[in-house]
Amino acid sequence: MKKVFTIITILLCAAASGSAQARLFNFAKNYNVSAFGGMHYNLYENAFSYREHGYGGRLYTSQAGVAFGFDFNEVWGARVVTVMGKNAAACNSRQSGDNFYPYNFQSVDVFGDAIINLKGIDGNLGNFAPKVYAGLGIGHGFDITKGDDSDAEGDVIHPWQEAYLTDPNTCFGLRCGIILEYDFVGGTGLFLDLGAEAYTDKYNGLKPFDSENPSRGKAGFPFDLKFNASFGVIHHFKF
Repeated sequence: MKKVFTIITILLCAAASGSAQARLFNFAKNYNVSAFGGMHYNLYENAFSYREHGYGGRLYTSQAGVAFGFDFNEVWGARVVTVMGKNAAACNSRQSGDNFYPYNFQSVDVFGDAIINLKGIDGNLGNFAPKVYAGLGIGHGFDITKGDDSDAEGDVIHPWQEAYLTDPNTCFGLRCGIILEYDFVGGTGLFLDLGAEAYTDKYNGLKPFDSENPSRGKAGFPFDLKFNASFGVIHHFKF
């Protein structure tokens, strides 16, 4: 009988402890702010020219951003994210004598994300919170730095390609990703954000086209892509 009483006591204590921990890390109906920075991989239509000319590492460029969010309940949340970054793109080297025509541009991207806390689905809330998200937004590319600049270390962009390079460009974007978040008792946490973004094809200022008929364009993959890895700090305001 004493053993049964001991087991029941242990189970009740464990349940109470789990319930207290769940309440401690339940940020439902609370706001949060976060800041982050990291790298993204630029996969635009002529990224191959960086690799073919020995500059594949330059496809990794920096980014930083801030976000403002709200947790509706234990599972669902949302955030508005603004990200600034440097991007690496290029004109098609194979269409103009196999020269290297890189260029850089700046970007400001704004997204609205829907977020699901996977641990919140079964109520098993705690320090660690794996989350998934998907969002829609706008990407704005501007301030193109062409290959005749010393920072780009490439050839001057061929005139017939430069004629179809536009600056600035505002495009529709969509994205998805995962967040691995670890929160402390006070509501402050650290997180790793891994995501992929797709923008309509003028985001980088250049849409693929056929040199024999550039005005009609050329069928191809309709998005400019970025793959992101960022580390950040988040604070949940508990009211």
